Amino acid sequence: MTPQPIVAFPNTKIREVLGLMLDRHVRHLPIVEGKVLVGIVSIHDLRALIPRDLSDVSHPHGVERVLDEPVSKIMNAAPITVQANLELKKAVDLIVAHQIGALPVVEAVSKKLVGILSYVDALRVARAFL
Repeated sequence: MTPQPIVAFPNTKIREVLGLMLDRHVRHLPIVEGKVLVGIVSIHDLRALIPRDLSDVSHPHGVERVLDEPVSKIMNAAPITVQANLELKKAVDLIVAHQIGALPVVEAVSKKLVGILSYVDALRVARAFL
């Protein structure tokens, strides 16, 4: 688990989220209000906004408008979460079953974000046993 992950806020512009993710080399970004998790956005969510053939962008201003929208428009507002005391095997089972790359780690009652567990974190643990 990565404690105290980089986060964004629901009103953060999509272009800022994209820049943050690229600069920090992260594929998943929790979205919080205060310290409470309200969503998550992945690099896949952002990739879906980009036209497949950039040479055929017939409306470049439309892309600009989308990038200026708040991330709350595209975030997953109901992410699958886990608590810090969950067994790694069960967390990996969730990642595989739901075909997701990361699980926000939250406090059970408050939903306060305490970390994020990515598939890379799980692989690092598994590597020690190979």
